[in-house]
Amino acid sequence: MGQTGDVRDVVLQLSDDREIGISCKNNHSDLKHSRLSGQLDFVKAWGLDTSGCSDGYWKRVKPIFGKLRDMQNSSVPPPLWQTYAEKATEVYWPVLDAFAKELERVCGEGSPTAAENCKQLIRYLVGVRDFYKVIATPKKVSVQCFNMHGTLHGAKTPLPTAINSINNKNGGQYSKTVALNRGYNLNFRLHNASSKIEPSLKFAISAISFPTGLFYQEFDLK
Repeated sequence: MGQTGDVRDVVLQLSDDREIGISCKNNHSDLKHSRLSGQLDFVKAWGLDTSGCSDGYWKRVKPIFGKLRDMQNSSVPPPLWQTYAEKATEVYWPVLDAFAKELERVCGEGSPTAAENCKQLIRYLVGVRDFYKVIATPKKVSVQCFNMHGTLHGAKTPLPTAINSINNKNGGQYSKTVALNRGYNLNFRLHNASSKIEPSLKFAISAISFPTGLFYQEFDLK
C-alpha cells in the first residue's frame, strides 16, 4: 500500500466506520527513500506533473548516470564509491542541482499549478491518508498527527502552496533544503545505496520542521 501513498502500518476500524491509522518507525523519522537515475522520472512518479521531467533535466542527468553505468561495467567486481575521488563535483552536486531546478520548475511561482504541486509533494512524501506517526527510540517514543483530511481528532494539518527557497543545507553533505510556506522545511540528502558504483542514487528525505500546531508528543521510557 505504501507504493500508492498509504503509509499506515496498522489501521484501527471503529464502529462508526472511522479509521485510525498508525505508521511505525524505529530509530528514524525519514519520510521517503526515493531514487534518481537516468530513467526514473521523479516528476511523474511523485505525481507532480503527468508530462514528467523536462528535456533540460534529462540533458543534465543522463550523461552523469551514463558515466556511472560505464564505470560499473568497467571491471568485475565493479569499482567502489570510496575510490571515486571526484564524486562530489562530478555526480552528487550536479544531480542535486538538476533536481532542485526541476522541482522549482514544477512547484515554483512560475508554474501555473504550483500550489497544487506543492500540496502533492507533501502528499507523496508524508502520505495520502490521515495517520499518527509513532517513532520509537531506546529512550523515548514520540507521536505526530498528520490530519490533512480532518478525519482525526484535533486541528486539520495545512498543506503548503508555495516554495520559499531551495538551498544547500549548511554543514550538510550532499543535501538540499526545501523550504515551503506554512511551516514545511524538508531536507533531501542524496547518497549511494551500495558501496559499489551503480547508475542510480538514493534520497533520504527528512523533515526539519512541520507546520506550527501539528500535534506532537513525547513519552520518556524509563
